[in-house]
Amino acid sequence: MRPVGILLHRPSSVALSLGARTIVGRGPDCGVRIADKQVSTAHALVRYVGSAGWEVRDLGSRNGTWLGDRRLLAGEQLNVPAGGVLRFGSPTQEWVLADAGAPGPAALRVDDEAVRVPSGGLLLLPDAEEPEVAISHEAEGWLLEADTGARPAVDGETVVAGGANWKVLLPPPGDDAFASATLRPGERIAEPIHLRIAVSQDEEHVDVFLSTGGPETQLRSRVHHLLLLLLARERLADAERGLPLPEQGWMYNDVACSHLGIGSPALNLHILRLRQQLAEAGVDGAEQIIERRRLSGQLRLSAATVRID
Repeated sequence: MRPVGILLHRPSSVALSLGARTIVGRGPDCGVRIADKQVSTAHALVRYVGSAGWEVRDLGSRNGTWLGDRRLLAGEQLNVPAGGVLRFGSPTQEWVLADAGAPGPAALRVDDEAVRVPSGGLLLLPDAEEPEVAISHEAEGWLLEADTGARPAVDGETVVAGGANWKVLLPPPGDDAFASATLRPGERIAEPIHLRIAVSQDEEHVDVFLSTGGPETQLRSRVHHLLLLLLARERLADAERGLPLPEQGWMYNDVACSHLGIGSPALNLHILRLRQQLAEAGVDGAEQIIERRRLSGQLRLSAATVRID
């Protein structure tokens, strides 16, 4: 499991997920805000520098920034190793770089601080085998999906999954460095993707085939393929009506539930399972395959091309 950049406050065990560039200080705009008079308004900068890992730079603080036993000069920057101890001004402000991986979203299990990180763009809790909660990044920001529905995810909130409490740690808004950090060449299928859905005449069997212009890969048959078929039909019908691509395929959640004969919790579970299956198949951006408009309660299939046989 890939680690993420996590800064842990030693005295309180408070854990924060670092963005690619995080200002530490007392000011209201700081990514790590410390309400301590010995900490300057903009005290230090902690940032991710790719293969070199993490570094810290003092921003001219009054009471200094320390890495281990060394005090940084104003403007000086030093690499911070995993487990490195940082101190910002006050002796009570000791922070440890608990995980030194690339910045990204994470969740900590409260009872033992076990870490969960994304797989295929989805942060799944309690795990990828039996997910109850999915967190992903969409155009509107961080989205949390569970059987109770979809809503914005909040940095630092606690959610229950698998009978345990999980603290959600999210990078600051607009910081998408985690996306490039989690994509490794050769691990995922390059976009655009093409979906072909084969349906039996009695519609009892739905087979889904995935390709990127080369040989097709058949996905294991799952009940959530019925949702995929429904949304694909809606999108193709809108295309025939001449609607522009951004407006094709949108369907209200309650209409989808009515067509499938399921309730809202089952619909959300279908979406979660579909995204997970495509991520496991190597689809880059699987979390975006089903787009959702939270305010209007709509969803649609957003694959590059789709065909129904």
